[in-house]
Formats: sequence, C-alpha cells, structure tokens
Amino acid sequence: MINLPNKLNKIVFQIIFNNLVTNVYYKSKRKQYLTREFLQSEKYDKFMLKFIEYRNQFETINNDAELKTKNYTFRHSKANNKIFGAWRWKGLWKYKKEIIQIITIPDGRGIDFGGANGHVSLHSEIVDFSQKDIFSATIKYHNLDDVDFKADYIFSSHTLEHIENLDLIFKQFKSILKSNGIIILNLPSYTCTRWRSGIHTHQDFNDHKWTFYLDGSNPDHDIKNLLAIDIFAGKYFNVVKKDYAGDDSIILFLQSND
Repeated sequence: MINLPNKLNKIVFQIIFNNLVTNVYYKSKRKQYLTREFLQSEKYDKFMLKFIEYRNQFETINNDAELKTKNYTFRHSKANNKIFGAWRWKGLWKYKKEIIQIITIPDGRGIDFGGANGHVSLHSEIVDFSQKDIFSATIKYHNLDDVDFKADYIFSSHTLEHIENLDLIFKQFKSILKSNGIIILNLPSYTCTRWRSGIHTHQDFNDHKWTFYLDGSNPDHDIKNLLAIDIFAGKYFNVVKKDYAGDDSIILFLQSND
C-alpha cells in the first residue's frame, strides 16, 4: 500500500533539491564559464572536443545532431545546457572569435531572443515569453515590442523555427537594432530529420513551424515549410556570413542595411 504523504514529501524534497542545485551550483558555473577568458581557453576547447580523437574530425562533421554522436549527446546534456547555455553549440565555438567581439562591446547592450534557458552572455537582456529564466530570475521583456532601448546586437539560438510570423519578428529586429548593429542567428537545419516542420513537437514550446536551409543547397522540396533563411533575412538585413556550422545547424551573421 502506497504511503501517499511520504511519496509527496519525497517529490517536494526532490523539486526543492533540484532547484537548489540549479540556482547555486549551475548558476555559479555559468558565471565562471560565460566569460571572454574561459571561452577563449583550452578548457572550453576540451569540453567541446570531448570524445573526439582528432580536432579536424570535429570541425568537418556537420550532422552531429542527426547522428546523435557521443560528443553531441555529451555537449547537449541537461547539465551542460545549464552550465554552457548557447555555447554548447558547435557554431558558437566555431565562430567564437567573432561572437565574443560582438557581445563584449564596451558599454554595449544586447538582446538574447528566446534565451531563457541558454544565455549567450551574462549581460544581455533576455526577451522570452517565459516569466523567469532557468535560474528563476525574472525576465523583464516578454515581447520585442517591449524593448525600450536600441540594441548593439541581437542573438537568437534555435528559436525562430517555432515562430510562424517571421516577417513580424524581423521587422521588430529592425526597429530595435542600432544602425550598425549585428544579428547572430543559430538555427536548426533541414539536415536533421527530427527537427523538420511537421515532425518536431515540443510540449513546452511551439512545434517547429519552419524547416531552414541556405540558398545554394539542394534539399528535398517536399519537406514541409522549407525556407531559405538567408534569402528571407536578406529582405531586411545584409547577410554578412552564412554557414552550415555543425550540429545540423545554420549560423547567420546579419547587419543593418539602413
């Protein structure tokens, strides 16, 4: 016979313990690791290259997510998500020099769109529909229209694919970005089958509305809601750089064309 009060007590204790670990241990680790010094260090490289015998092997594999490699699974574990946030993605590691330079502009202000679970910087302002971030800190901005400052940069990782009205989002990006501002997008690619629109579902977030690719690729055009994201983004911004950067993801660097 189940002792319901004891079972509930165990559940409550586990919730409290998990929250304590997240808000103390993982939060302190993220403060330690989301710094210029760490992200430029051999320790960060060692984390990213875990279970990889040769560095050039890691750099040339693009479909890590589709293959569910041991390295990819390690980097994207729940614990490493809490510690490294968006920096667990291969594209950010690959372009860390450029990204660090952008997000550490002296006195700069940036936006992390959809960043409640994986900040790119400890100093960026999160815009997310969640009321609190992964460490229970209150999120001030829940909509891009609520942002009350001009941003030096906008970052977003694996978020835009959930949003049906991308024209609205890019218009909002344009209205809050400084004239010389930069947008960095890390997006899922069509090359990961389980991430395609019509296949990927999520109980906490919207299902994937879009399947992204880069112009010049040759995906099967029977894939649902297929979109050349660089062509689309080019309607609003200058496309500075685009790449299938690994982890079955696309990296885009955009700049204001005003």
